[in-house]
Amino acid sequence: MTYTGIPRKTIILATVLAVLVAIFVIQERGGNRRNTVPIPEISGEIDQIRIVAGDEKLRFYRRDAAGAADAAEAVVGEPGGTQTEATPGNAASAEWTMGEEAYPVNPDALAAIEKQIIALREVDVVTSRGNPADYGLTEETSRTLRIFTGDLEPVALEFGDTAAAGNAVYGRLNGGDAIVLLPQALDTAVAVDPLRYREKTMAAVPEDEIVEVRITSPDFETVRVVRKISGDDDPDAAGNEGTNEGTEVGPADASGDPVTPDTNWALAAPVPDLSEQPGASQLNALIREVAALEATGFPEYEEPGAPLASVVVERTSGAPVRIDLWRPVEERVPAAASTTPYRFYLPEWRARRLLLGIERFL
Repeated sequence: MTYTGIPRKTIILATVLAVLVAIFVIQERGGNRRNTVPIPEISGEIDQIRIVAGDEKLRFYRRDAAGAADAAEAVVGEPGGTQTEATPGNAASAEWTMGEEAYPVNPDALAAIEKQIIALREVDVVTSRGNPADYGLTEETSRTLRIFTGDLEPVALEFGDTAAAGNAVYGRLNGGDAIVLLPQALDTAVAVDPLRYREKTMAAVPEDEIVEVRITSPDFETVRVVRKISGDDDPDAAGNEGTNEGTEVGPADASGDPVTPDTNWALAAPVPDLSEQPGASQLNALIREVAALEATGFPEYEEPGAPLASVVVERTSGAPVRIDLWRPVEERVPAAASTTPYRFYLPEWRARRLLLGIERFL
């Protein structure tokens, strides 16, 4: 019997089948490949950031240490009249400033933007021919983040509506036509509210640096809060002759004995004409406020006239820190501090903590 080999027809069919399989594999691989565009590399240090949304425009400038220190040099008008100094949360320690006024910036707020921009390598493309308005990318609804290094603007990202799926928003890159997906975390970090970026820590004096706190007023006698002498558990310095008068007694503990909050502070003398003297809780609250005085906003104009009360903090080193307080306005208290040239608002409850809850001061 003679072997005639594989039939020609079989060879042709096998070849066609192999080609079809190859085409199928190529199509499958191509279909699964992400359509992305790269983010231009940012060479050099980012020294300016702009956020634009309609008529709102925010500009942030990175300053060197000398420039930031110069921005912090100012004198608070009377009362107070103390030259500002470099303290945490003020321009002298801030790497970024906002606007031509060089307002100090909360470094964490811009760090969130800067870190994400540098880490962003590419973005997914949704479509190259979509209508921008369908994705919230119009002049009236979108926000644009512009990144500068010197005279170059390597990256500009426009943010639109939240994407249908995933933690992303629709956007555009560098004015292009393609609709891309941008990280939702970056979108959240890019706000148009200037208060979001302003440094809000107006004064910060750690407890171990405080020697004495004085509450002064033109109309009332000064109240002095002093550090207790080591080993002295009774507020003798307040003129209570070793009694518990002037301390705050808390709930009973497991033994049934009342618990008095611990404090390192005492009144130097009883507050005149006050039936119930400030206790340990009020003293501790005052010290906590001085350690990190946080503003909630910034007025557009300065309150006229002299403040109703002032809180003066004597420190182990450096000039005293002075905080001036004016009459409350809609549950906010206009304030000034010797650590910053900018007036600010405190919540009324926070101002009352600074004043040991003594109503006469406000």
